[in-house]
Amino acid sequence: MGEHNISGTAQIEVSAHHTHEPTVAPGETVETRAERILAGDIRPDDYLEVPPGVTARVDWEIAKCGVAVTTEMRQWMLDTYALQFHCSGNRVVCWRTGKGVIVLGVGETEARAVLALMYPITPERHPDIAVEYP
Repeated sequence: MGEHNISGTAQIEVSAHHTHEPTVAPGETVETRAERILAGDIRPDDYLEVPPGVTARVDWEIAKCGVAVTTEMRQWMLDTYALQFHCSGNRVVCWRTGKGVIVLGVGETEARAVLALMYPITPERHPDIAVEYP
């Protein structure tokens, strides 16, 4: 496991609210995209973008704490803040992969459609899929 020990004291404000729409390729729907991803066909643009301000904020918080943080913990922080930045206040079905977070559905309608595809939902079938309210 790698560690990050970031120095610096600049405080970065990340307060913009954006609604993220999953990147749906031409010919795909939210449902067909989710089916593709759940089947293992994950593409680089499926991952939620982490804006530079989010990365700066996470690195500032790590530096402020003055402790070494594992790569996994830093990624979890980046994913959490990116979800808050893009999807704040919405129900989100997402998959935290360890390389980033993939948003499968945003809002009640998309979340229900994606969850219906996954039924029955069990930890064995979908161990890292979660419904979050960032």
